[in-house]
Amino acid sequence: NDDVMPEMPPDLIKFLNDAGPLQRTVDKELTSSKVYDALVKDENVREEQAKEANKRVRRRMPIMSSHDGKEDGYNDAGENDGTMT
Repeated sequence: NDDVMPEMPPDLIKFLNDAGPLQRTVDKELTSSKVYDALVKDENVREEQAKEANKRVRRRMPIMSSHDGKEDGYNDAGENDGTMT
């Protein structure tokens, strides 16, 4: 079944592999200092957000709310442990 057309031509795949991933660059000579500083700040914020997003954060997630359950009709004998049977 060699007659099947590939999704992309081999020369396009080679070009994309040779070019590598896209990197954002700003020409400082053609950009005003105010705009350039804003772009650099924006890039720094974006990098910080990416680092923060990749961190693993352990959070305690209680099953029940912090109330004592008396208004729900449960007693203090431990009958409601947050699981359903």
